[in-house]
This record gives sequence, structure tokens and C-alpha cells, in this order.
Amino acid sequence: MIFGFYTALRYVQSGRNQTILMLCLVMVGVTAYTFITATVQGIQSDVIRNSLGSSSHVTIEPFDDLPIVDRTIDRGQVLSTIQTGQQREKKISDWPSEIARLGELPEITVISPAVLGSGFVERGTQSRPVSIRGGEPELMDRIVNIKKDLVEGVFDLSAGKAVIGITLAKKLNVSVSDRVRVISNRGVQTNVQIAGIVYAGNPIADESTIYVTLGDAQRLLRLDGSISAIEVKVKNVFDAAKVAEILRQRVKLKCTPWMENNTQVLTLISSQNIATGVIRAFALLSVALGIASVLNVTVTQKGKEIGIIKSMGAVQSQVLYVFIFLGGFIGLLGGLAGAFLSYVLNAALKVVSANTPKGAPSFATDFQMRQVWEAVIVAVLVAVIGAYIPARKASKLDPVEAIRGV
Repeated sequence: MIFGFYTALRYVQSGRNQTILMLCLVMVGVTAYTFITATVQGIQSDVIRNSLGSSSHVTIEPFDDLPIVDRTIDRGQVLSTIQTGQQREKKISDWPSEIARLGELPEITVISPAVLGSGFVERGTQSRPVSIRGGEPELMDRIVNIKKDLVEGVFDLSAGKAVIGITLAKKLNVSVSDRVRVISNRGVQTNVQIAGIVYAGNPIADESTIYVTLGDAQRLLRLDGSISAIEVKVKNVFDAAKVAEILRQRVKLKCTPWMENNTQVLTLISSQNIATGVIRAFALLSVALGIASVLNVTVTQKGKEIGIIKSMGAVQSQVLYVFIFLGGFIGLLGGLAGAFLSYVLNAALKVVSANTPKGAPSFATDFQMRQVWEAVIVAVLVAVIGAYIPARKASKLDPVEAIRGV
């Protein structure tokens, strides 16, 4: 094995053109592999953030009322209309006890009481429909990331103060410290002062959401101390369905994971993962085939040298190790070069495309160091696999025929 290692090093140094060609093949393949991985992960993170950044991963709320069946109608007769029961207000009265029943799960990061409703926000002659979201400030912030998305003012949801989206602020022509009137769909109205303006990146949230404290929302929606829902966030968004199933067994409430209301997002992510896997597989296949082709030529060119080595006592395994190590060297060096090139490319595109209101990059990318090591390890494995067939060919050369050049 030591013989193969040092001989492979000599081949790397002596065969400069072949070495450079193989390094470029690996570098391009790894760059494509790493760049595509980082870009797709960035797009998925961006989609999840925009879709779920201002909402919970699991929403717990009362069940909908069931329709009333009119028992006075003869069997077999078709109803011309569907009769629904008298709609009770959907609310959770003893919500502290319900939250306590949820218990603790390692997958859950935050549990927050929420009051959700609709209404209007008025400023002078301007009036806009809004979704009213109330909660305990710190817990609600962990659900919707208000502090992180602030572009003006402060995160202050004390009584009589509110935070609104940037698009809503522009349409109402208001700024921090201005006062607006909030009118709920229950007919209750109050004046609040704008404490902060947020840019969440979600058009719906930025245009039609007003955030207030839990008490103000309860008064606006006439909930008398009750709440509309309990919102839950989990560490991994794709664990939401599993967590919802566990929570259903603990409370007699409707537990809805985000997947049920965002099937298009889930389909998009699944399609991206499949497409990314196919592209990465072909990128790696092209690297393996390229290395195999170049090393096959190398074996032919160095046939006499291989014959001399075998005539001096080298066995098949030693010759095999020469080309396996050669592929490993090429994979390692090319993998590192490709990962570095991908990092530079991602960084450059992020700088060029930083043009959103908050200065965040519009080019979605999520380049992580673990991707570098993954790419390098994969490059070494692929290079070794690509080198295996030429290595077997070299190890089986007959020394006499190789020296004669047959």
C-alpha cells in the first residue's frame, strides 16, 4: 500500500496535463454539486420562511360545529339546503389548562396562546381590512419573528400599542408614533399607537396584519379572557405532522399541522428535492466517467512502466493501489477546489443581488461548512470509483506484453 501511495504521488507530479484535466473535471462537478445543494436549500428555507415565518407549525383550535340533521324529514327525501347548527364562537376558555395538558416534547420549541380575528384599520379617510393577531409579546415574537423583521420603531406591544406590516403602513400613510383606529368584526373599536413597522417578506402579512397584545385583542374580539387558538412551533418543520398527532391524544381540540393548509409548498419542496437529486447524480456520474476515461488513457500511455514495475516484483494489488490512490488524490484536491469555487460564487451572487428593503440577499442560498466536507468526501469516493476500472486493467497487464508494447 505504501508503494502504491508514493507511486501515485509521482504519477500526479509527472502527468501534469492529465492531472490538471482530472482536477478540472472534479472541480466543475463538485462546484455544480455544492452550488445546486446550497441554492436549493436556500430556496426551500426562503419558501418556508415566507410561507411559515408568520404562522405556527401546528395550530390548535376548537373543532368546527357539525351540521344539524333534520329528523322530521322522511327517509329517502333529498334536502335542498344544508342546515347548520347555531354557530358557537370558536374559543378556548380554559386555555392555561389546555397548554398544561400539552406537556413537553423535545420537538417543540414554543407554545403560544393566540387571539386571531379580522377587522379594519382606519387613518383619516383611509381604511384597510386587516387580520388582528394578539398574543403574549415574547411568545408571539417566537412564532412570527417580529423583532427580527422590524425595519422601523421598536417591538412594543404594551396596552394601546401595535406593530403593523410595512405595506399596510404605506397604504395608510402612517409611521411610528402615529395613531390609528382599529375596528373589529365584532363592532368593538379602539385607538392604538404604532410602535413598530415590520417587513416579513410575506405579502399577505405585510399588507394586512396588525399585531397587538393579548388583552387588547381579547377586548376587540369580545373573548372575555378566552383565546382563539394555541400556536406551536417545532424544531424541524417537517416533524409538524408527527407532533400534531401526539398533541391530538393529549387535548380534545383540533390540531392542524402546516402541511394540511400548505400542500402547494410541500409539493414544491418535494419536487425540488427530486430534481436536485437527479442533477447531483448526473454531475457525479460525469465526474466518474471523466476520471475513468482519463485514467484509461494514462494506463495505455504508461503500459511499459507498469510492465517494468510488475517485472520487478510488484503484485496486482500494489498496481491496483497506485491508481486507486491516484483517483483519491485527484478527488481530494479537486473537491477542495470545487467547494472553494462554489463558496466564492455563492458569496459573489449574494453581494450582487442584495437589493431588498432590509438589504437581505434576494438570491436564495444556504451555503454551510458541512456541505464542503460532504462534497469533498463524495468527490473522493466518486474519483476512486471512477479510477477502479482503469486500475483493474493496469493490475492485470502482462509485464512481458506491456514492455513489448503489445
